[in-house]
Amino acid sequence: MTGMAVPLGPDVGIDLMAQEHGSGDYWTIQCKFHDPAHALQKSDIDSFFTASSRCFETADGERGFSQRLIVTTTDKWSKHAEQALENQTIPATRLLSDSSSS
Repeated sequence: MTGMAVPLGPDVGIDLMAQEHGSGDYWTIQCKFHDPAHALQKSDIDSFFTASSRCFETADGERGFSQRLIVTTTDKWSKHAEQALENQTIPATRLLSDSSSS
């Protein structure tokens, strides 16, 4: 995968995007750096879901994201945040990052 910062101006919910080698599929990535005791709320990821559902222009024409990745420093998610991950048209994957090595 090759990654790139998203030049969309003010924070719109997407931190990075990456393109998969081989398939050319685009991933959208959201990073949430919170205290490990913090419970991630649905409102923390709403703008990510909204922004990542939109199409964008590439050199090869208009594209959409095929995968979402949410990287967090907490494994605590509210019930509503957990439910927001379910039944998404664009699959969303969670990845827990160890913030102690930062």
